[in-house]
Amino acid sequence: RAAVVRAMADAIAHRGPDSEGYLVDDAVALGFRRLAIIDLAGGDQPMETADGRLAVCLNGEVYNHRELRAALERAGHRFRTRSDTEVLLHGWEEWGPGMLGRLRGMFALAVYDRPRRELFLARDALGIKPRYWYRAGETLLFASEVKALLPHPAFERRLDERLLPAYLCFEYVPGDQTLFAGVRRLEPGCALTWRDGAVEVRRWHDFAFAPDDGAGGAEAAARIGAAVRDSVAAHAAADVEVGCFLSAGVDSSLVAAEASRLMDAR
Repeated sequence: RAAVVRAMADAIAHRGPDSEGYLVDDAVALGFRRLAIIDLAGGDQPMETADGRLAVCLNGEVYNHRELRAALERAGHRFRTRSDTEVLLHGWEEWGPGMLGRLRGMFALAVYDRPRRELFLARDALGIKPRYWYRAGETLLFASEVKALLPHPAFERRLDERLLPAYLCFEYVPGDQTLFAGVRRLEPGCALTWRDGAVEVRRWHDFAFAPDDGAGGAEAAARIGAAVRDSVAAHAAADVEVGCFLSAGVDSSLVAAEASRLMDAR
């Protein structure tokens, strides 16, 4: 099992060139390739609680981890690292699945509860970070890319021909299905629980559209500007250099300009 999960992680080494980590017991095998952003020295994964009861893998970043850390410290939790990943461990101890509603960020996370032999997967509300899963009997496979599932002996490499018309029409497959038979996307704002070979998928977040028709043009512009500044500041929190991808559009130029202003102010 250790060799298999290592081969699966190696298939997506490009996603995490900075370090690798593994957790293997009689129920679960977790492999992780890390792209280090926060706490470069102390944030390796999978990360476990001191008693080994919980383990977590985080693909992405929790932007409000400092605020959550402060709240958890007030509740009596003690931290060993500066990593946003450790905030998830203590957050799960304190709030359980309700922790998701407190997170601001982009993430696809996995929490393993060793005593309960339960695995919990969740994806951020916008689906910025990917999560694919596949069930073969009582075996559950999951990864950030489908190619990481291929080395597992329980994975059947088979095209789902029924979805070809949708792909040829839209150039993608709508919903939670993929062109790989049996492979599902965990949809944005959804969570999956696996225990005793049973899978349950539920939605933990949904958006509500509530336009404010009373706001004038100047007020609306001010609100948008404040939201952009706040969002860029949150995304720029890192222990590595921050850069921007430019598409030559107004939106990316605005983000780059705000990021440049923010860095100059620092």
